[in-house]
Amino acid sequence: MAGFLLLTLAISAPPTYQPHAPIVIQNQPTSPDNPLVIEGYEISNPDGPGIQVRDVDYVIIRNNYLHDCGTKVSEQRQRLVKETGDARNGMLDKPFETGAILVFDAKGTVQISGNEVRGNDYGIMVQGHRFRAQSVSVHDNQVQDNHRAAFIWVGQADRVDIHDNFVQDNGLNVFYDNEGLVRAMQKGEDFGDGRTQGILTQDCHNVRIFKNTVINSVSDGIGIMNRGLTFDYDDYDVRTHLEDWQFDGEPVVFKLTSDEQGAMFETDKPPMEQRGDDGKIFLLVLFVAAGLLLTVLSIPMVYRKVPPNSWYGFRVRATLENEEVWYPANEYAGKWLFWVGIGTVVSALVLFPLPIPNVGVYASIVGGIVMVGLVVMLVQSLLYLRTLTERH
Repeated sequence: MAGFLLLTLAISAPPTYQPHAPIVIQNQPTSPDNPLVIEGYEISNPDGPGIQVRDVDYVIIRNNYLHDCGTKVSEQRQRLVKETGDARNGMLDKPFETGAILVFDAKGTVQISGNEVRGNDYGIMVQGHRFRAQSVSVHDNQVQDNHRAAFIWVGQADRVDIHDNFVQDNGLNVFYDNEGLVRAMQKGEDFGDGRTQGILTQDCHNVRIFKNTVINSVSDGIGIMNRGLTFDYDDYDVRTHLEDWQFDGEPVVFKLTSDEQGAMFETDKPPMEQRGDDGKIFLLVLFVAAGLLLTVLSIPMVYRKVPPNSWYGFRVRATLENEEVWYPANEYAGKWLFWVGIGTVVSALVLFPLPIPNVGVYASIVGGIVMVGLVVMLVQSLLYLRTLTERH
């Protein structure tokens, strides 16, 4: 009997945590077999973040207790909202300076589990910018009484599983119960984090959200916001598993647009075939380099510095057989090639900052300009060559 009592006490005893200073880790080498593990700590930091991991590829954060992290930041923002009546002052625009758990720009796998996250500025955020995490799992966490947005937030990631979390009473006292924010929400204003969700995924592939309890979030229980990326339940059928999607203890109404008592599923933004901005930057560099190369190659042709040869210049039978045709024909073609190169560089630079949502469209436009320029150059050069051969 004594042994049974001891076992019962051991099982029912609350978890113990080791007090620890805020943890900020950046650029630590990891691997699938040797991930960064943060486990068993109690962390409180009213002036800033609790756990922040940046540019680390393989991360496990489990069985920690984080409380009162970044609360001075959220209280300051609350005062601004009340003083100005402008709900945009409540936006979560500087996540690195506050909050409980942030994993940023991981390229491998991220697992966040078994944590107790209470009374912080924001809760759990896994966000990509330059890179996308291969896999993210957020499960068995208690996320309660946090202030601003990102109670559980995963953005720019693949194979996302969010399950068995208990998310309750987040965002109510500090941001929802003030007149400025309420008025803005009633008017339907779009102001960043004013509409907050208990669980949110943004621009993620292969998302599964199941067996979570979400009670009393500011506006939406569960939000899924994608820009042309795939949203996949795999074998999970929301129609037959509505008990897993809860708001105030009741199943949510799953619909395309959100209301104050429902989940949100949005795919109304233009499609994006490229993940992140890295592809567009790569194309910019590629097009500018190609344009400069065409320009450099054209200069010797324009100044008649390229003799007849087997690899460089306007090489057709008529030019190769007659030097008196070769040099003027290459000069003419070189001038066209020069302007095609300049046009490539200019179009790539001018179109890059424009709000073209699809990287493929950007590539097609600039590539199309290049191809049209080259075709026009070829046609004009052949027409000019005809006049030269008639003279000679």
